[in-house]
Amino acid sequence: MPQLVVMGAMISCAQGAAPVPLTPSQTKSKGNQGVSMIATIFDNKLGANYAPFGNCKFLTLAASGTPTPCAAVTPAPWAPGAPTVLVEGKPALTANSKLLCTVTPLGIISITSPGQATVSAG
Repeated sequence: MPQLVVMGAMISCAQGAAPVPLTPSQTKSKGNQGVSMIATIFDNKLGANYAPFGNCKFLTLAASGTPTPCAAVTPAPWAPGAPTVLVEGKPALTANSKLLCTVTPLGIISITSPGQATVSAG
């Protein structure tokens, strides 16, 4: 079973220049096996849950090489998530989940580190 994603997780975009930390939006710590602040599939908002990924490779290429900052747009939640593990009524985010960016082709955001190594979704 995939690991749950928690505070301290790192994410990266295939078109981004640098990985960034993910900040869960839950309001209460869970304290399950020493793990708190579990992310959900709805932690997908640029600015609220994560910072820009530096310059966007696709947008920089489209601007004839002029460095262009990431402007990720992620209208859909992470998928697949863990439908049987709920955090404040929302499916928990797992290490194998992906998030699609609608600004760039192949703008796929992945979990590079779930932030912990002991608690799985199963």
